[in-house]
Amino acid sequence: MSYSADKGKYQKVYDFLYKKLVPPSGQAKNALGEALRLVSRVYYRRENDGDSYGDCIEDGLVQDFAKKQYPFDGEYEPLGRELDHLLSTGNYDEAVSLVLFNIMLSLSSTTHIYNPASNRLVEIDTPAGKKALEALDINTVFINYCGKNKEWLPEQLRKDGVKITKLLSPETRKELSCDTIEELHQVTKGAYGSKKTRKIRLPHDNSILSKKFRKIESQHKKSVKEAERKMKQRQKQYEQEKKRKQIHRGKHLTELKKFYETLKDMTTSVRVDTIKKMKASKMEMNEVVKMALFVLDEYKEKKPTTKAQKEHRSHVISTLVSQLNTVGKEVFAELNKPETILYSFYTNPNEDTRKRLDETIVKILGSEEAVDELWRRCCRR
Repeated sequence: MSYSADKGKYQKVYDFLYKKLVPPSGQAKNALGEALRLVSRVYYRRENDGDSYGDCIEDGLVQDFAKKQYPFDGEYEPLGRELDHLLSTGNYDEAVSLVLFNIMLSLSSTTHIYNPASNRLVEIDTPAGKKALEALDINTVFINYCGKNKEWLPEQLRKDGVKITKLLSPETRKELSCDTIEELHQVTKGAYGSKKTRKIRLPHDNSILSKKFRKIESQHKKSVKEAERKMKQRQKQYEQEKKRKQIHRGKHLTELKKFYETLKDMTTSVRVDTIKKMKASKMEMNEVVKMALFVLDEYKEKKPTTKAQKEHRSHVISTLVSQLNTVGKEVFAELNKPETILYSFYTNPNEDTRKRLDETIVKILGSEEAVDELWRRCCRR
């Protein structure tokens, strides 16, 4: 029996519940409906594209069901682990049936069970109810606690009584003073083909099926509205943050323009404290420009005594200022382009300008090693 051939174990249930719980787009109407949507997606990919469950996880089509993520969190965490095992071992039809089984139980109640033959709720204590339980592989188990507080039991057993898990006649139950509980158990396969049972717990909601679906629909609409509200809130926060960034970006651009305008208009008579502020500035600047400001600061503070020393100092200062003026003009022009506010701030001079300034610094300091040492002092982070 395969759902891919429209002959799955609960095919009629699948066709009915999928339409009820899974909309054409977006998440399903409740957690178990979402589980059905995700398992169906994995099944579809295998049948149509040959993708495995692992491929679907890797491609981001579904999450790893074994992880505590919606809808396999909270009470449905064990379901997620079981589905993960079934899909990982290639038991796709069993995975679909398991989800459908859980949905049918969620729609049932302590008095009515979901009938997979009719997609209706039927009373458990009726012939139709018994057939529905049989179709769901559910058995009625009688738990008898007999002999509570009776002297004919050994003292250590009197408090709870003796547990007998079989159907006893009314006469026997009366004779043994039994409290009898009826439980529903599902027979499942254990390791190495063995059989085991697990207790089935049904909801106490005894409303009719149509009312249950209306409730699911109502809760779904509320969750959609809540999701839309949160999305609008996130969008508003995003716009506010974007506005803050634009304001900050505008202020930063203004400061950058002032910095490079100062560099553009600098003269050889520039004050030492102005140079010190510029070289200590955290404005974006090319490392060669920063090194040039360091060298300019050092030569501004020199106190030459001979004519040759004075001429050399004057030549170095005028050369550096002239080339820094060129850097300032180029970057200032770049920062004043209309598109600058939208994209990253470009603060590098033209390559020829940068190379010429670098060669000037090497010439002033006398060697590449001296320039490397200067870089370590002023630029290494």
